[in-house]
Amino acid sequence: MSMKITMTSGGMPSIPSSISPPPVTLPVRNVPGGYGLPLFGSVGDRLDYFWFQGPDKFFRNRMEKHRSTVFRTNVPPSFPFFFSDPKVIAVLDCKSFAHLFDMEIVEKKNVLVGDFMPSTSFTGGIRVCAYLDTSEPQHSKVKNFVLDVLRRSSKIWIPELESKFSTAFDAIESDVIKSGKSDYLFNLQQALFSFFAKTLAGADTAKSPDIANSGYFDVNLWLGLQLLPTINIGILQPLEEIFLHSFSYPFF
Repeated sequence: MSMKITMTSGGMPSIPSSISPPPVTLPVRNVPGGYGLPLFGSVGDRLDYFWFQGPDKFFRNRMEKHRSTVFRTNVPPSFPFFFSDPKVIAVLDCKSFAHLFDMEIVEKKNVLVGDFMPSTSFTGGIRVCAYLDTSEPQHSKVKNFVLDVLRRSSKIWIPELESKFSTAFDAIESDVIKSGKSDYLFNLQQALFSFFAKTLAGADTAKSPDIANSGYFDVNLWLGLQLLPTINIGILQPLEEIFLHSFSYPFF
């Protein structure tokens, strides 16, 4: 690469303000990693993920082993009581993550975490937008409905957010004054539940103290039961593995 440097009237060299580096062409390589032996490979990865390593170390070890932020692996839930396909390609960097929005190479139908999809009994027997592939006609209808709800409520987002969080911080401050400590997570969850209830459903939780006090817990329970086979609790192994990660919990 050649660069032209001119001299100024004061005898100082004038260097171009911007110099474009030559494009770097990286070699194309196959996606590294693997899935191991049938059944045994998925069980081994599942135990590493939940028990022996934990999610963070699970992905970090494989990223270092393959020297790549994109690799093949199994993710739970898996055999023996789950019959979904645990084989995935993990994407762990921002540049590659953008490919997940390319619907030409990614299929979204009936999946939530890996190839796992909770029972639709949690959603009234309806396949909600998260389970619909973009190629399905219903996907665009549901998406447009959601965007319309967000558009209609956009005018009250800021005042409602300020109001709910002001109430939450007042409660946190009051608890600290009374007992020297406060469960900020409880107060913030309560505030977020009230915010979303008002902005998405138009429901004012202040009119129902029971809902205002326990609504966030009901949502946590509803969501937790669906995702339980994929969540690492990190206590009481192997009981956690046997009772929490081996089967889907039903909707009660």
